[in-house]
Amino acid sequence: MHEAGIDQKKPFVLVCTNVPYDAGYERLTRIFPNMRTWLIETVRALLSEGDLQVVVRCHPGEAAHYGGRETSHENLAQAGFLPGGRLVVIPGYQSTNTYGLMERCKFGVVFSSTTGLELTMLGKPTLAGSDVYYGKRGFTVDVDSREEYMLELRRLCAQTDGETLSKSQAEDAALFHFLLHFMWQWPYPYDKGSDIVRRPLANLLAGSEMETYNPTIDALALSRAQFEARIAEFLSVARCQHLPKLDNAGGGI
Repeated sequence: MHEAGIDQKKPFVLVCTNVPYDAGYERLTRIFPNMRTWLIETVRALLSEGDLQVVVRCHPGEAAHYGGRETSHENLAQAGFLPGGRLVVIPGYQSTNTYGLMERCKFGVVFSSTTGLELTMLGKPTLAGSDVYYGKRGFTVDVDSREEYMLELRRLCAQTDGETLSKSQAEDAALFHFLLHFMWQWPYPYDKGSDIVRRPLANLLAGSEMETYNPTIDALALSRAQFEARIAEFLSVARCQHLPKLDNAGGGI
């Protein structure tokens, strides 16, 4: 953390961005119109409150430019927020252990990043600037407007007793994380539009790999009543083909 410019003797708030072009804008932006606005207004508010260090960890995926050229550190610079004083900006291309930052921060602020869920698993209060999929489940700081967002941001900055989540809240977050990554993310052949060009539907249906996706297609094609009747079957370890399989001896993968 010292190499990143963080004063390890002083507490800090961790702000984690998404890759700008992949921030999940659709249906998530009731509080802020986009991630750039969220980031600039959040940093401005944090610098005006108390004396916490403000550490912005830009998503490492920004350096890869998977179809986009916008970067969070440049957006901040264009808005007049340059590193220095209480502000530490870690660009996406800089090699820094984000999880180490998460363990040491006072609280976290995200737009829609999964780091928000991981922060709550560590017991860190976490405020989101959008309608994230893991929000309003009992372990995040939830708001419905920009006014509420700013009030919660100020409240978190003013905490002097090192507020943490309860053990049960952190465990609920960990359970949600497990369900999300190991139970609900069934295999699906297409993630982005370019996948369809690479693997046309006709080729997929005629190929042997279609067998992997049949359970997912089955679940998607059911009515709500049918799905609820079969949810235990679909979420069983035997049915989730993407889960690690034990060998016959019951040992490792």
